[in-house]
Amino acid sequence: MLRALQAGLVVSGWLAASAGVIAQSDYPNRPSVIVLAIGAGSGTDLGLRLYADRLSKRLGQSFVVENKPGASTILGTEYGMRQQPNGYNLTSLFSTSTIVPSTHRNVPFNPIRDFMPIARLAGTEYGFAVTPSVPAKNMQELIAYAKSNPGKLDFASPGHGTPHHLGMELLKLQTGTDIVHVPHKSISDALNGVQGGHTQMILSVATGLVPIVQSGRMRMLGVTGTTGLPALPQVQTMQSQGFGYLDVVRGWFGLAAPLKTPQIVINRLNAELNAIAKSPDFIAEMANTGQVPTGGTPEDLTILMKNELETWARVVKEAKVEIQ
Repeated sequence: MLRALQAGLVVSGWLAASAGVIAQSDYPNRPSVIVLAIGAGSGTDLGLRLYADRLSKRLGQSFVVENKPGASTILGTEYGMRQQPNGYNLTSLFSTSTIVPSTHRNVPFNPIRDFMPIARLAGTEYGFAVTPSVPAKNMQELIAYAKSNPGKLDFASPGHGTPHHLGMELLKLQTGTDIVHVPHKSISDALNGVQGGHTQMILSVATGLVPIVQSGRMRMLGVTGTTGLPALPQVQTMQSQGFGYLDVVRGWFGLAAPLKTPQIVINRLNAELNAIAKSPDFIAEMANTGQVPTGGTPEDLTILMKNELETWARVVKEAKVEIQ
């Protein structure tokens, strides 16, 4: 009797496991939700929706972006982490996801430990710009000017703990300069502060700075990444000027899933997303949002996040950034 019961349990378990595999063989067979922990209308939101639209068309099922902003992106990311790992619940991780574990207390997630990475989807470089009154034409001249005026220069950011803020703290640590942080409520307020001469400099998304620089209201001294800016070919990369460590300051977003999501789902989505990222018309479409499709393996995304987690933890500690 006992043996029969045990045998029955084994068979039942095997059938249940087999059913799970079979259920995934025709993935997807119903709509999926992609949680994004920031509001609608940002570059990340627009780019993610373009990817979701392409996935929907390629796979024949809807992929819907669900915005869940709040608490510096913590609420939405935690919500995504706690969803069922059935392949139909996905979460977009992005540059802030590797910052908040260092800038906030009791963050309930770690983007590497608590998610299964699928792929990095897109990125955008940052540029360093100053008001025209600053007598510097490149990064070396800027640092020399800052050292000769300790505590007299200000930099703007869209808020405490943003990449704009921590990137500048990294620059200050590496160069031994004293430049005062002036946080604003939004990136538009921060840019207006520099353009109005209330602050002297900003580290921000390069594509957003281009029209301001072209108008003569700011001067760009450097850009992260390796390719430079076609719209501003005179601007040197940070690497070429000896400031390559600033390449960690970049905008990016990717896709991940809750732990224990079937590997077949991860593999399928990674393949589809990489195919989308290589499409010439999609590349052109993403350019309208100021971003470049990237793609890559799940391991690529893990390496990116690991590097950023370690860098920002060090910057927050050494620069004594206030923990919220």
